[in-house]
Amino acid sequence: VVSTQSTGQKCSGSDVSEPKFLAGHQKKNLYNRVFIDHKHKFAYCSVPKAACTKWKQILLKSSGVTMYEDKDIEDIFPHWDHQFKRLSDLDTIKALRVLDQYYTFTFVRDPLVRLVSAWRDKFQHHSKENRSDYINFHHQYGRNIMRRFRAKFTPHEVERGFPISFQEYVDYITSFSNVEEMNEHWIPTTTICRPCHISYKFVGKFEDQKEESEYLIDKLDLHSYVPDNFFREDSGASREDARELLRNVSEAQKQILAKLYHDDAAIFGYDLNEYLGI
Repeated sequence: VVSTQSTGQKCSGSDVSEPKFLAGHQKKNLYNRVFIDHKHKFAYCSVPKAACTKWKQILLKSSGVTMYEDKDIEDIFPHWDHQFKRLSDLDTIKALRVLDQYYTFTFVRDPLVRLVSAWRDKFQHHSKENRSDYINFHHQYGRNIMRRFRAKFTPHEVERGFPISFQEYVDYITSFSNVEEMNEHWIPTTTICRPCHISYKFVGKFEDQKEESEYLIDKLDLHSYVPDNFFREDSGASREDARELLRNVSEAQKQILAKLYHDDAAIFGYDLNEYLGI
């Protein structure tokens, strides 16, 4: 778990680049990521690739949705999106009241491991390549990456937009001049959940998700919505995968990645040098 007291101290530090005040569009994006359960009085900021699918399942169940039980949960979310209650649904006064009175929490993940996990999931999983949401993702992002960063490609390759090599992915990630234009799966967590602007009562770590999720389930009285062994221990395989892949990235790109994910590492207590060696 991340110490919320230390988070506040780090946010006030001079080496953190979070803005002092959020612009209107930044606050809108933030409030759209915060899901609310009025019955159990909690607000959860969802971070892709950091156990968010599990917590969305719990939110759906607590709202009374049970029809998806035997289906692939990621296929269901778009169809049940209207069931989720978000902070952005409320006016400013009510939103501030929720942030003050509800139990606010999020889960974070080692930023570079999360970055690699997003590539594995979105651009390498052949078992998912024919799913409509993945096809749309490949068309929107994969085609663009191929056209910009692949020296030669066939019409068939660019039509599919899949698979994308890790080097092409890193070329793409390190090309952004405005971090807020990045997709939610690889944008820094600090830009998604703004821990310097919401005083979360609990910030869990993906690496300890089983123990820390079970603590929250008990605290929020969510046992009836959560099957046994719902959350799993982190095996550490993803961290080793990230080390191997990032070892071959150029020094210049390592520097860009270090700057890009600096705030995530500083605020949530991760060591980028473990993967970048700089």
